[in-house]
Amino acid sequence: MKRFRWYNDGQINTSAKMANTVDEKALIQETTTIQIFPNPSKNLLKIDGIELGETIEITDIQGKIIMSHVWNGQAIQTNLVPGLYFVKIRNVAHKFVITQ
Repeated sequence: MKRFRWYNDGQINTSAKMANTVDEKALIQETTTIQIFPNPSKNLLKIDGIELGETIEITDIQGKIIMSHVWNGQAIQTNLVPGLYFVKIRNVAHKFVITQ
């Protein structure tokens, strides 16, 4: 197993002296691209690039949590009014739009 040291600027040091370590699987999960589609949507969201059981939060533009969902691999029926929303996964917000 390789060990990595994380710096504040996001660079990785693979030298022998390590303070904070993660395994390769965790590194791959952190760098996986998350895709949310279709965008814009009409109340149905599909998501690629996340693991089953991860928590997904949908917030409005003021940051209010509209819904929270544990990912089960199925498309999410949102039933939201048209507008701009954010999907928060792994503490990263992804913008999406609901249309009529």
